[in-house]
Amino acid sequence: MVDEPLCPYPRKLCAAPSYLESRGIPKHPRDLVDHICLTFHATGSTWSFVSPGGPVDVEVRSAFSANDTQVLHDLALRGRGVAMVATYVAEDSIRTGKLIELLPEYPVAELWLKALIPQTQARKPTVRAVMEWLRVHMHTALVLGEKPA
Repeated sequence: MVDEPLCPYPRKLCAAPSYLESRGIPKHPRDLVDHICLTFHATGSTWSFVSPGGPVDVEVRSAFSANDTQVLHDLALRGRGVAMVATYVAEDSIRTGKLIELLPEYPVAELWLKALIPQTQARKPTVRAVMEWLRVHMHTALVLGEKPA
């Protein structure tokens, strides 16, 4: 298999105001060990952040794990805990104040979406064309937040 990078998958750490009123606002990623955390099944319960001093990894206690970022977003909206949610899903809720972005001074470490291609297929022109189309359109939608043309 060939590991083909497509685009970054930006995420935000967020929680509802009601949750933060009852549990407090974390000031540092290590404060998350005292919070109810909602995790994405594929990335697990080790959350990684970027800091001026280098990477910060925190092993959070997962109260709930899902394989769908929309489910985590919905639970966070209901005040059920802190969630690391895809930016494209969370941005409207953050903009309207339904969710609060947490720890913006410690951005969530970058995660990349990738395609796995059988090595025997990787150099075929149609496969290369599909990969390029995916790169452009996924970057436009997920990173730039625009609807692809």
